[in-house]
Amino acid sequence: MLKNILIVEDEPDTREAVEACLVSRGYKVIVAEDGQEALRKVKSQKPDLVLLDIMIPKPDGWQVLNAIRSDEETRELPVIMLTANRQTSSLIESQNQKATDYLMKPFDIEQLLRFVHRYI
Repeated sequence: MLKNILIVEDEPDTREAVEACLVSRGYKVIVAEDGQEALRKVKSQKPDLVLLDIMIPKPDGWQVLNAIRSDEETRELPVIMLTANRQTSSLIESQNQKATDYLMKPFDIEQLLRFVHRYI
């Protein structure tokens, strides 16, 4: 069965590169450019995994993660946080917010695929 991955990323180049990689590996990809769109698609499309950029607009990635974890239906949904922020505080925050994992940008495609395979 085809696995659905929601990419929540407002940077078009990053979003398109990740999407192309995942589609070429046989995943169905759903995209969202901001937090509102992401939350709508989590509810309507029921992805198997979310790749969630922290620095997105309306609301930001932390608020999206909090909404996902607060909802009984999506509480267990794997969410991998994506960020260019190399500060330890972001890693700690991702653990505190119950993110499934944390991937630093720039990442290589093989690293991303290892994370995806680990959780779905």
